Amino acid sequence: MDRSWLKEDRRTQEFKLGVDVLLNFAFLNGFKENKISCPCLRCAHSKSWNAQTVKDHLYQYGIDETYTCWIWHGEPNSVQSHVVSEQDTSKSSVDPTNMRMGQDIIDDEDISLDSSDFMNHVQGENEPLYPGCESFTKMRALVKLYNLKAKHGISDKCFFDVLLLLASMLPKGKRMPSSFGEAKKTLCTLGMDYEKIHACPNDCLLYRGERDEDETICRICGASRWKLNKKEEEVEGIPAKVLWYFPLIPRLRNLFNTTQIAKDMTWHKTERQNDGKIKHPADSKTWKDVDQRWPEFAAEARNLRLALSSDGFNPFHGSGSDHSTWLATYKKTVVMRYHRWMPRNYPYRRKKSAFDNTMEKLSEPIPLTGEELEYWKFLPVRHTIDVMHIEKTICEALTGTLLNIPGKTKDRESVHIDMAKMGIRMELRPKNPGKKRSYRWHLGTYCIKKKRLSARP
Repeated sequence: MDRSWLKEDRRTQEFKLGVDVLLNFAFLNGFKENKISCPCLRCAHSKSWNAQTVKDHLYQYGIDETYTCWIWHGEPNSVQSHVVSEQDTSKSSVDPTNMRMGQDIIDDEDISLDSSDFMNHVQGENEPLYPGCESFTKMRALVKLYNLKAKHGISDKCFFDVLLLLASMLPKGKRMPSSFGEAKKTLCTLGMDYEKIHACPNDCLLYRGERDEDETICRICGASRWKLNKKEEEVEGIPAKVLWYFPLIPRLRNLFNTTQIAKDMTWHKTERQNDGKIKHPADSKTWKDVDQRWPEFAAEARNLRLALSSDGFNPFHGSGSDHSTWLATYKKTVVMRYHRWMPRNYPYRRKKSAFDNTMEKLSEPIPLTGEELEYWKFLPVRHTIDVMHIEKTICEALTGTLLNIPGKTKDRESVHIDMAKMGIRMELRPKNPGKKRSYRWHLGTYCIKKKRLSARP
């Protein structure tokens, strides 16, 4: 099929006909008209729209010229098809015990098949960023740029402009991606793809699966799936809440594609000294209990015990993790709607300005018991919160805020500015923000004043 139209001007008839061919190709491969992956330079296959919206995006933003194999619209991957023709592959069998432990066993042939794109891509990324460059490869430069994008909240459009600027500054022979779509495609090939899943605004369910995928109202709380405008009207097509899902299996497979990392992943089984001292999670009682209860799982050194060895972490240390509201000035995420845990008729539930300008009507979320995972009830320690998080980080933040210790308190100028923008706690709004000499703000009632700290004779 001729796909030279990908490089044509968007205003030409050839480009318009090519767009129709692409959409018809997707329909023939079973894609629904209201859910088609968008290959425009802005979305770069990260979003799905109806056919007309996809067509409008392609006319407005253009298409990734390197998208010659339409894998996002039903075309088989040429590399994988070639491998399948040469090898006799079969679906890997999954042991129920291994699934209980959070990681399914994958045959070596299956790993090689699904990671062929990854290996081919990595081999080509060992080349320098430009001829003569010794400090950066294309992949290293791209990862560094993406770290900065996530750390400082750079928009997709700004990131695209930065790529164009860098491409114009580098010498001939450069390997810098020339578009945001190409950069996304590179990272997706490495198993860094993600999926956006619509969620209930009250965290009741995810709109996925046969039961809920096409629903517009939460079957648990009755909340609308779509965002409400200022007139409290539904804006169809714009979700009220979105979950960004990062598939775990491709990332774990890629770890085993690197020789040294694969060796480190099995170190606990092959090289660890079993001298009775606790130097590794494998020396803990919980790890040993799992080995005794599920010996078949323990026999394979490549199996991962994610529930035993994980801890609170953040891939980009400059941004928040899993809370609900991002404060633009404070540059952190904070927990909101914590008055859901108050008694049903407690008067504070009706005090909008004391919290987030909303009256809380919902009850507290139903806590997980651990019975949802079959193996969880057998673990002597059912959490991954360590002493550092409890005794140091939280206590240090509380003490620093109560005593108003400079550099330690969380009651900062940026917080007061954000609260003023949100329209809450207006009595604490700052005066002359940004001017250090004349800037003033009222301390919260929870802060201990200096007069209270002065010792009496």
